[in-house]
Amino acid sequence: MSLVSISAYKPLPGFASGFEEVLKLHIPTLLEEGLITDQPPFRMRAVDGTIIEIFEWVSEEAKEEAHSHPRIMELWSRFHEYSEMIKLMDIMECHEHMATFLGLNLEKF
Repeated sequence: MSLVSISAYKPLPGFASGFEEVLKLHIPTLLEEGLITDQPPFRMRAVDGTIIEIFEWVSEEAKEEAHSHPRIMELWSRFHEYSEMIKLMDIMECHEHMATFLGLNLEKF
């Protein structure tokens, strides 16, 4: 059984490009630390600019480890400088039966 996370980050006003630069480090850092699988992540953007990121953890233990890992915690603190995490239910598209988003080119990240 896989453990998949869906995270939603809403860039703070004026910080979208700064956030995208930090986001570029997210998946590579998690991979380098052995916390997520090599299953390709998926990123998409909502109409309001929120970026949704989907990736697979190696295990529940790896997910828990990430929340105390110094390198990951430093990266996540940078996320909070540029964005806020929001609940999926707060994304307009998620109120539709078939939520549709703009897929983001992973090469960009």
